[in-house]
Amino acid sequence: MPFLWVPPSFLILLGVIVKSLKGKIIKIVNKTQFFTLKLLADVHI
Repeated sequence: MPFLWVPPSFLILLGVIVKSLKGKIIKIVNKTQFFTLKLLADVHI
């Protein structure tokens, strides 16, 4: 099925975009977890 074929460069670009998005999401999650733990710690003290 030739219409399903995509150029390798497009796949590489897609992979790079997904990787950068994953990195951003992980950073955001880590930050929110850190702040949540900090808030919980402040409340408990």
